[in-house]
Amino acid sequence: MSRAIRTHRWKYAVTAPGIDGRSVLGSDAYTESHLYDLHVDPHELNNLVGSEAHRDLCDGLGTRLVARMVQAGEAAPTISPAPSFRVGQSHVTELELLM
Repeated sequence: MSRAIRTHRWKYAVTAPGIDGRSVLGSDAYTESHLYDLHVDPHELNNLVGSEAHRDLCDGLGTRLVARMVQAGEAAPTISPAPSFRVGQSHVTELELLM
């Protein structure tokens, strides 16, 4: 089972490991699984989820995803961060989050 949100620039997804989405409609807990920068990586070849440089972005997109899930009638789940790793020193701004 998974959920995702997409902006003009970013695609962010979470999964509920071990839950079959065909028999259960939702989960109370998800784990981050994907983050793609669609401007730089339109073919989604470089998964950035867990990148320390993108932690604030994932937090913001996760908050937006939970809000959308609640709007759709689901209970607000928790989202656990993906295991972290370090790539470069770039910083994602609030403006980039909205793009």
